[in-house]
Amino acid sequence: MERKLVLWLAVGLILLGAALLAQGFFLSSPSPEATETTISEGASPTSPTPTASPPDSNDSNSLSTSTDTLQAQEPTKPLTREELIERLWEAYQKTEQNFYQPERLDGEKLIEEAIRGMIQGLEDPFSRYNTRKEYREFTISIEGEYEGIGAYIGLRNGEIVVISPIKGGPAERQGVRAGDAILEIDGESTQGFSTDDAARRLRGPRGTSVTIKVRHLDGSIEEITIVRERIQIPSVETKLLGPQIAYVRLNTFSGTTPDELREKLAELERESSDIQGLILDLRGNGGGLLQAAKEIASLFLDRGMTILVERTRQGERIHTSFGNRRPNWPIAVLVDEGTASASEILAAAIRDNQLGVLFGRPTFGKGVIQTPIPLSDGSMLILTTAEYLTPHRRPVQDVGLTPYVIVEDWFPSLTEVRREVQGLRELLPGFAEASARVLEGFENLLDRIETHASRDEYEEALKALEEFEARLETDPAALLEEAGVSPDTPEAVLMEPLLEKLAEGVRPLLPELHERLVRNDIAVAEEWLRTMLGKLCPCDLPETPEEEAVGAGTGSEGP
Repeated sequence: MERKLVLWLAVGLILLGAALLAQGFFLSSPSPEATETTISEGASPTSPTPTASPPDSNDSNSLSTSTDTLQAQEPTKPLTREELIERLWEAYQKTEQNFYQPERLDGEKLIEEAIRGMIQGLEDPFSRYNTRKEYREFTISIEGEYEGIGAYIGLRNGEIVVISPIKGGPAERQGVRAGDAILEIDGESTQGFSTDDAARRLRGPRGTSVTIKVRHLDGSIEEITIVRERIQIPSVETKLLGPQIAYVRLNTFSGTTPDELREKLAELERESSDIQGLILDLRGNGGGLLQAAKEIASLFLDRGMTILVERTRQGERIHTSFGNRRPNWPIAVLVDEGTASASEILAAAIRDNQLGVLFGRPTFGKGVIQTPIPLSDGSMLILTTAEYLTPHRRPVQDVGLTPYVIVEDWFPSLTEVRREVQGLRELLPGFAEASARVLEGFENLLDRIETHASRDEYEEALKALEEFEARLETDPAALLEEAGVSPDTPEAVLMEPLLEKLAEGVRPLLPELHERLVRNDIAVAEEWLRTMLGKLCPCDLPETPEEEAVGAGTGSEGP
């Protein structure tokens, strides 16, 4: 039986070697079986990272040139099939002969882990290996449904980070925010993890729980327990902001998203015949399929406009628009630190072709392309095969896109207020139950502000803030009496000055929070769009900070 296992392992390794050679791991041309996709954290929540892939070779809308090939180091000489098999075979034999618990020698698992280790040896955070089951689960999730915590993750500076929590999902509800570094998962350090490693631990059947230790952007560290749920992500959400401005939110780039968006845009035009501007919301959208991004870009870009420039080891290819069929309304594109991969492709295409401008915060910066390459057993290698540049040939990888107007996030300001309230709660003695209820009233109002603001319900968030300010200015004695604390009791004597001190600490923080809720992403974008009503694009749009830097620099390649 053991001899059969060894022979089976050898056959598997031979097939792996043949697949790698045939599929383009060592050769320059991707296999025709490779599927075109932007496998992205945005498209695959808590699964391996955002990505994109080369176009099909018969894409008549792509222009191939050889004038600007990638400048890379000379690759080392690839192993021959015999060298590869011999070394792996020898390693397996030594393991099989010497490992002290032979019952743990699972040949299939050893092959899978050998392949994972080989891909990790590339030291590329976006390349990975998926078993047939893992890839099937991934393809299901990329269409917008899976079971897990509801967060898009990536790898940055060697750490697992949250690109963005899914709006309304369990992770967001428990306080996970974009930019959080995940330090531990169920007590296990994530140091050295790939995104695939983290994704496999974060996913799981609904109703089960997982505890993560995160480091927030403010440096604070928190343990958060999240109950997994079935996550369903609506691909497209739309509404009218009055008769002249339409709002479209894209949550992912799945295979069905282009058709859904076409239908939604047609519905908006039937609902109002006077649309003259569009807000395109890509906040928190970590990406998806490259083909979907190209099709969606072609709904807004005139035929022949450049969508992206792809650079591979063979050279350069230019992807162009298939052509749109509707008026070129000016577009205000909302982006943030959770906008990644396919979302950055679309945002940059709109910006560089003078069809709109970006509002919000700098994007994630995921500018390399992956291609899924099938192996003979149905498993999949997902390998980084290219880098993409914006139509103006600016890099995106580790750089991101800089908005024309930076709109400060309201969440850090709210966090500062929460910290003051929490600081007082930590000082409460055990007997001060009534005072704890007073603080709970403050915390409930802060929760309302966060809930409404996270849903872009800013008027409701401002109303909750007004209630919070009014309560903060209420006489502490009245607040305590309302909670059941009689005057002149030890609790009242202790807590009245502490509540006054809380008001003194929080009061200076509220104007900034108020301003950020008023000057939110949508309000700023809508304000700009109203100055553009009646115009069609491409048009004379303001330069972005990136364009200004290029104009003052050395040429079109950017800083």
